[in-house]
Amino acid sequence: MAVTLAMYGTSMHDGMNGTLDWDSGNIYMGLLTAYTFSEDHATWTAVKAAGTEHSTANGYTVGGKTVGTTTHDYAAGVSTFGSPDVVWTATTALTAAYAIVFNTSTDVAICCINFGGDVTATGAAFTVDDTPDGYFSIDVSP
Repeated sequence: MAVTLAMYGTSMHDGMNGTLDWDSGNIYMGLLTAYTFSEDHATWTAVKAAGTEHSTANGYTVGGKTVGTTTHDYAAGVSTFGSPDVVWTATTALTAAYAIVFNTSTDVAICCINFGGDVTATGAAFTVDDTPDGYFSIDVSP
């Protein structure tokens, strides 16, 4: 399965105008079992209305969990955003098809990670692994 990431249309705008604070500590990740992505889903509330958040069960709690300390790097014309891996301890079978990164203070949806299908952890860690290049990067070099 190919894992893909898509940005929500307003997340970059909100980041530039200060509505979305990348360093706030209020950046969370939620898991969905079903969802149809739209770049127009500007908020976590809109995303949940269009999809199905995993219920509170099997190691997951509705509302997701903090991603921890976010990372922001800039080098050679490329700006990246990431975090430590986000881990849920699956008590039985924890299955999700999407992970959504969002800000709990402003409800801004940042990005959607599509696992390419259902991923299940049974009695083990369900880990969303941030890559060395972060969740996403912006290349501003000409």
